[in-house]
Amino acid sequence: MMTTDPAQISSPRAYSPRKGTSTPAYCYWFYRCRYTITPVLLLIPIFVLLGWAIPSVMYRHAAKHSVVERLRDTES
Repeated sequence: MMTTDPAQISSPRAYSPRKGTSTPAYCYWFYRCRYTITPVLLLIPIFVLLGWAIPSVMYRHAAKHSVVERLRDTES
């Protein structure tokens, strides 16, 4: 049975076309949410590698110059 009351139609529990049931607003009859962990597991090693490689390269680049030289460069 479909309601014609505007207060009920715009409420979070609006009419659903699937079997005439009332569903919450976050639940759609045409969409199913499936969370997969596989992409996260595949990206973890890449992020760990980047988290190690970037600081290492930056440290090696900065270690070529003395602290005094770096301070002089920032002054001028």
